[in-house]
Amino acid sequence: MKQILVSGSKGCMEVYCQAIRRQGLLCDAFYAPMVEAKSYHGLVLCGGGDLNPRWYGEENEGSKQIDFLRECSDVMLVTQFAAAKKPILGICRGMQLLNVFFGGTLSQDLGRANLAHLGKDSLDQYHEVATAENSMMRVLYGERITVNSYHHQAADRIGKGFRVTMESDDDVAEALEHQQFPILAVQWHPERIRHALGCADGDALFHAFSEWVKKSGTG
Repeated sequence: MKQILVSGSKGCMEVYCQAIRRQGLLCDAFYAPMVEAKSYHGLVLCGGGDLNPRWYGEENEGSKQIDFLRECSDVMLVTQFAAAKKPILGICRGMQLLNVFFGGTLSQDLGRANLAHLGKDSLDQYHEVATAENSMMRVLYGERITVNSYHHQAADRIGKGFRVTMESDDDVAEALEHQQFPILAVQWHPERIRHALGCADGDALFHAFSEWVKKSGTG
């Protein structure tokens, strides 16, 4: 059975693991794992705090809860998994890290424009998004769908090889698909939304990721 590596914040990874296991995959979840890609068939980068803006050549102008150890671990993991062309799924912070890894930048604080994305009292905000033609997001969710969000940063300049395939009405990138590597990234939280009427079903996204993994090599 295929094994997934989950990298996330301490105490916050079980809901991601549950979503992965529902697809018939095994998973190991670690904070700042120092392991080799050859031991796993896919990688999931979870949500969490902000990245140090020095990764993309900027001074800190609103980034917080920076975790240098986790950043270094995740960069090492993406380097290995991308080189091996093994599937990677980035969620929220995971999408931001992947965008930066491929040369993109982030908007460090969306401010008042973020009202459609940052929830209240730790509750997700829900809003509509549009999907791009000829994309995995269009196949999974049609032209428009509602997603959940809880973030104050977002992809700004898009990293090399990525295409924005889901976007909010206020022009925030909600999904990126890489054109060369099996890498998918979403700004919303599929692990927290299932079978809600009119909303994107997160299980559909995890299923698509699992199909990538199941078709990938065993090395």
